[in-house]
Amino acid sequence: MIVRNNQDSIYVAKARVALYNPSTIQAGAWACSLSGLAKNSWSVCFGEALTKSGSVYAGGSANASGFGLSPDV
Repeated sequence: MIVRNNQDSIYVAKARVALYNPSTIQAGAWACSLSGLAKNSWSVCFGEALTKSGSVYAGGSANASGFGLSPDV
């Protein structure tokens, strides 16, 4: 998960990502620790590596605001 803070002040965020198969069954998920992002900076959080057969798509959120869904990969 990559989060960008475009504000001129620190921003505190907690991010979450979930992976789903085409039948909308959750295939994996991870949460990033609560973190303070410096002004105009990036934060990166790496989740666990998952071995899955078939395609999945991701849904992400930060501070409980959803980002939408990715295409199948």
